Amino acid sequence: MVKFQDNTVRDGMQQHNVNKNFRTKLSIFELIGQSNVDSVEIGMCASEDDYMMICEEAKKLSKHQEVVVLTRLVKQDIDITARLKKKVNQLTIKLLVPISDLHIEKKLGLTRESMKSKLEKCLNYLQQLNIRTDICFEDATRANKLYFMEVLQLCNKYPVHLVTIADTVGCMVPEEFGAYIREIKLNGYNFGISVHCHNDLGLATANSIAGVLNGAEQVETTFLGIGERAGNTSIEEVSYILYKKYGIESNINFKEIILLANKISEILEFPITATKPIIGDNVFIHESGIHQDGMMKDCNMYQFVQPEEFGTQIKPLDHNISGISSSKILSNKVSKEFGNLDDTKDIVNFYRKAAKIINHITLEEACDLYKFIHLLQTT
Repeated sequence: MVKFQDNTVRDGMQQHNVNKNFRTKLSIFELIGQSNVDSVEIGMCASEDDYMMICEEAKKLSKHQEVVVLTRLVKQDIDITARLKKKVNQLTIKLLVPISDLHIEKKLGLTRESMKSKLEKCLNYLQQLNIRTDICFEDATRANKLYFMEVLQLCNKYPVHLVTIADTVGCMVPEEFGAYIREIKLNGYNFGISVHCHNDLGLATANSIAGVLNGAEQVETTFLGIGERAGNTSIEEVSYILYKKYGIESNINFKEIILLANKISEILEFPITATKPIIGDNVFIHESGIHQDGMMKDCNMYQFVQPEEFGTQIKPLDHNISGISSSKILSNKVSKEFGNLDDTKDIVNFYRKAAKIINHITLEEACDLYKFIHLLQTT
């Protein structure tokens, strides 16, 4: 069983050209609350305004979903976030820890030791507060490995629940990332591993799968795979692949996921690419005559992902037939729709010619046009 943490709002809505207002976020959280994701990274809490917004946003989630608040290594931020414990069910504070030299030195102006010291102080403080604690190591895949392992040993001294290994710039390939997770798991730490992958090389889904196969207990994802730059791991893809290919179950309900994804797309005004795996409009459409013929004989012929698995009523052949479809399929279609016409063959030939010069013409439109032209010629 693998768990899923949703990052659609906190991380995903950093996507360029999506609605980012507060009402939009509330609408998205309401939909995520209807999903079966195990936890939701709801946002960062560094001010009173953040506190008030998170209180409202958390109301939209299911009472069964863990509410995770990303928090800097700043005592004031931790104190504000800790107040949420009285307002939010299943609160988890997730400490954000930049861990690569690039981030430690150039972004924050710190040293490795000073960063480690800041983390230790915060872990001590959170232990006193008795609040469930996760840690997200930003840019972990570019960190100095020896230093990172020292920091993980430090974390192991505290009651840390999950540690997120973030491939923040999407720089790893599955072999690398899987080996990285396996090496961490072999140390036998008390905490679990969560993976957070970005899609800069188009490998966020593949890397997340590699992480799970090598011991990660949780995957952090977004609906539609939205996020900064090239996006994040898509929940629709990774959850289905883990189940379909590896038999790894989760609480995700595949029969709801396409509907939720489309609603989120509409609210964000962010269109889903037609060829996007699992949820794209073209996923269950077959244009080629050879493919259509095969699908009529057996729906598995050219379809590994079945629409019924996602509760959709889309049928593989419920679409306009292309001009290169086989004569047998076109003839059957004409006969089915318009009866046994004597000039079926002529209609099929007319449609083939029309489809080459008129974009998106349907067989029905071609038949009507053929009848109209035939009528003109006989009057």
